[in-house]
Amino acid sequence: MSPEEDPALTNRQYVNQAHIELRQRSMQILTVSALESLALIFLWQFSFSKESLLAALHRILSIGFILRAIPPLVTLAGIIVARKAFVQVQRPCYTSAWDYAHALFSLKMLCYAGTHILSAFVFFYIYHSLNGTGYMDLVAGPRGKTHLNAPFVYNTAFAVCLGMWSALDRVFRQRDHLQFPVVQRSTVPLLKARLPTILVQGFVQPIPCFILFNLMYTIVPQWSHRIYASLFGILADTTLYHPWSVHYLFPPSVLLRTYLAMALTVSAWEVTHTAFEVTITKAWRVSSCLFDPFSGLAYAMSIKNIPLIQRCAFLELDQRSRSDPNWRRALYEDAGRPGGRTAWGFILTPCLAALQDQRDRINPPAPPAGPPKPPTDTGIPTDWKAREFLPEGKDVMRSRRIPVSSVVQRDIQEAVDGGRTYLRDTSKSQLEKRGLLPWVTRPIPTLYAWAKAKALEWTEPWVKGMASAIDRVMRKDQERAPFVDVERTIWAAQALGTLVSASFSEDRYGVVQQDIPQVLSSLLDCLADVEAYAQKIQGLDGVSGPQIHPQCLCLIDVLRRTIYQIVVTFWDYLPQMKMDPKVRDVVRQYAGFST
Repeated sequence: MSPEEDPALTNRQYVNQAHIELRQRSMQILTVSALESLALIFLWQFSFSKESLLAALHRILSIGFILRAIPPLVTLAGIIVARKAFVQVQRPCYTSAWDYAHALFSLKMLCYAGTHILSAFVFFYIYHSLNGTGYMDLVAGPRGKTHLNAPFVYNTAFAVCLGMWSALDRVFRQRDHLQFPVVQRSTVPLLKARLPTILVQGFVQPIPCFILFNLMYTIVPQWSHRIYASLFGILADTTLYHPWSVHYLFPPSVLLRTYLAMALTVSAWEVTHTAFEVTITKAWRVSSCLFDPFSGLAYAMSIKNIPLIQRCAFLELDQRSRSDPNWRRALYEDAGRPGGRTAWGFILTPCLAALQDQRDRINPPAPPAGPPKPPTDTGIPTDWKAREFLPEGKDVMRSRRIPVSSVVQRDIQEAVDGGRTYLRDTSKSQLEKRGLLPWVTRPIPTLYAWAKAKALEWTEPWVKGMASAIDRVMRKDQERAPFVDVERTIWAAQALGTLVSASFSEDRYGVVQQDIPQVLSSLLDCLADVEAYAQKIQGLDGVSGPQIHPQCLCLIDVLRRTIYQIVVTFWDYLPQMKMDPKVRDVVRQYAGFST
């Protein structure tokens, strides 16, 4: 069956072709990451060696170096690329402490940590093997008295700490997720534009891990060496070979080269991340090879079980609507479909659905009302209530209260005052008679209670500080929650604005003009919800409180520009269009900017 007879075949062809395109681009990313990591190794090695450039180049291009360096680099680059593609499919949002705990002890976290630790160890090994210092040799010492090499333990522990540190940073800050709106319009070459930034990040990011590790290593050198040696006790004697210092401290040359190895590792990770962004977000033309490109593109924008392909489909829509006038004219002229459907209708539906999904993420729909809850039992017998309270008003009850002196009587008096009812008699005998004494009896203060109160009083500032820090982190994630997939909304809004505005001169059949009120209404509703959310966050903002998320401001700017673009283009014809009065009033506000 041909695609003309079976529209579903076109939809499947788009998904299959998108998978093929993603695999091809992943191979490009793998090649770029491996070659640029190799270039960084050469740059680091030559900068701190005394040999000539020709000798260093001859050594780095030797067969032995290629056999040692290229296979692990390619393997690790492939693992990182595959993991980054997996991250785009499952993009989490942490809104509670349980989400953080689940992410910390999940299989995904183990994959993150394992990948980063393995790659850090490989980069450390390649870097130290090139300079010929023997820092990554497993054993060292005189012949016949070999011991576990101290620099090997030192650098291996550094690689483990750096890998875990970076894995935690990328899990909780979600730094592996693509920033499509920022990257998609980058036209300069990768190395020329971003290499200085990558090198700066490579030197800056390892600083906290490097300082903490060396502080621990300096303060407790004996314990730290024993801990590190116990990890490798099966391979060699736990007595470390340390030819430099009896206090297990290394000279500055070792510290410097270790720090440079850390900078190399972080730079290689940043190169992979940047190459992934630039390569994935460059021009998409998957729908051009299909029999029905508009139906396949609309289907890809509607599927939610493959988020990466869905986002790439919206990216293709935004790119082609801006840069391909022939594609736009074909979209406007494709009106002869069965059932009166048009290609514009195929494209419009997922774009409006993306705007509505953004509104639902900002203002989640209320859950369905459940059955009414049964009344709570206060512990006071109902027959005693009816028998013991006066039938007059509350003022009469308040005037007839009996002063109390004992602790038990005061408790029952205060408890009943909280319910705005008052007892006629609060003596102990009456309480025992009515079975209320256990309900109001207070435990006698003890030394344990006093010590507990003092401990809580002393630790209260620390607990409040930790709670405040956790609250700030969780609040920041809660602010980010409505915008975890904001790129899809941005591309949908930009594509609608471009297609509607271009239809003024390119749409000869008026296919798009009849849907302008619906498009404006959806854009204005989404803008109103996003602005209300931003005002709410700004109202909660204090001196050191949460800030409005940058993607929220970016979305507001895109929606305003899109509405302004449509209103200015069709201002002379908007009065003749059927539009809600509230929408018409808001549209008039945008007309003032056209003068």
